[in-house]
Amino acid sequence: MSAAPPLLLAALVTALAGLAAAGRGVAAQATEPVELRAFVNDRCIVADEPWYRPATADGTTDRSLTLLGIIATKLAGVFMQQAVDAAAGRIQSRAARQDTRYAVATQTSLYVADLAPAPVVHLNGRLGCLTIVAGVFEPADQDCRARYLPRTLAAESAALASEQWRSDRGDDSLENVLRRANVCMTRARAAYEARFEFSEDGTAWRLRNAGYRIDRLLNTERDDPERSVFYTLEVRAPGRTKDPELLSTAWIDLGRVKAGTRDAGSTGPELPWLRVPPLSDAARRFYDDTTGVHQETSAQIEALQRAIARNEMVGATLEQRRRRSSGALAQSLRAEVVRTQTQGLTLQAELDARRAEYASLRQDSIELMPVSIEVGVTETASERKALRTLASVIEGNRDFIASSVVGAASGLVARRSIDDAPRPPPRPAPAELDQARDAYYDALVDARLGEGAGTAAAQAAVSAARARYDTARRATATPASTRQQEGRP
Repeated sequence: MSAAPPLLLAALVTALAGLAAAGRGVAAQATEPVELRAFVNDRCIVADEPWYRPATADGTTDRSLTLLGIIATKLAGVFMQQAVDAAAGRIQSRAARQDTRYAVATQTSLYVADLAPAPVVHLNGRLGCLTIVAGVFEPADQDCRARYLPRTLAAESAALASEQWRSDRGDDSLENVLRRANVCMTRARAAYEARFEFSEDGTAWRLRNAGYRIDRLLNTERDDPERSVFYTLEVRAPGRTKDPELLSTAWIDLGRVKAGTRDAGSTGPELPWLRVPPLSDAARRFYDDTTGVHQETSAQIEALQRAIARNEMVGATLEQRRRRSSGALAQSLRAEVVRTQTQGLTLQAELDARRAEYASLRQDSIELMPVSIEVGVTETASERKALRTLASVIEGNRDFIASSVVGAASGLVARRSIDDAPRPPPRPAPAELDQARDAYYDALVDARLGEGAGTAAAQAAVSAARARYDTARRATATPASTRQQEGRP
């Protein structure tokens, strides 16, 4: 065989080298270290990105600053390390499922206790939106918020309806949008968001699709394939075992999607309501022990307010009768009016003292019941496989599905604090417990400041009211604090 011309050999070597380099580039791109992370905030990062209106003729700028200071916090601590270790173990055990990627556990608190103006426990208001981001993240401890370019409103679309607004900013990439929350990425492949939706009485919850943006699928670099996608959320609590206890699971099914797909969110099919995990016994005991003085002082303030109101009504009635009377009866009624007014001043002084005492106590909120939130995103080429897998998830979580979203009496108040809509009134505690509690503190006030204060009869009334109060507490399964177990009010 004759030797190939030198120029032909050189061209062949160059072509082979180019193909090898391209192959290495494709391989590097295919093995891109895609990571999944989940963030929980009171609002969505992508779906709730605000608009900046253009400057007006007088030079002022109408800007929507909503959530510009949002920060996806990086939490740490003993429980966080436990949750991450346990999640890593579960991820490793599920590694055979190549179609699913899992997010690192994120710690938050399911409940919060507000102490001003009175102690009350409610759902954590930061549980508003779940944002799942997939892609290549920048090194840790980066702050990229200064590089965020706001979404400015194009002047030509300012007069249109908000659904038709267009932006004229130079960088409309997903990476730029995420910088608003200090989520720093070299390359963002996809973002999925879901809103936490709670029932009015705070006993049930579910997720609702808030939209998604998929620049690239997780398991392929090609643009044309379609995948069936769904993601799940697991809420876990720490326990004595290494694996945190599973409290609840939710899911969102996106159906068939492909690269370049965007969705602004939709109502979609109504998902079943899931039971809100109740406050654990440990969290209840911690709340009672930490806020015992707050609860007692607040109850005494309420009792004093009721005593003052009763005293004023009695004084007004006596004054009316005095004006219609004469002689010795009028003089007796006048003396009784003076006594009632004096007692009112005493009650008011005691109320002022109790209010000052409460103001000197701790006023900042207390986070209760830490939980970890773990997320898994599943992409499958087979729609049947996705439906079968999702069905198994739903079947395995039948115990979490709520049969009703009303009732379910609890001794603690649960209320929504998810958005700017008016909050519904706190759900009251059981009537029997409320009545027994008020009767006890009313008797306590009367024994100290009311008629017959300090007498044996007054103390007996306090003891009887306290016994009814304790009985009502046991009937509602409200754990007693150390102070209550010792029999002290």
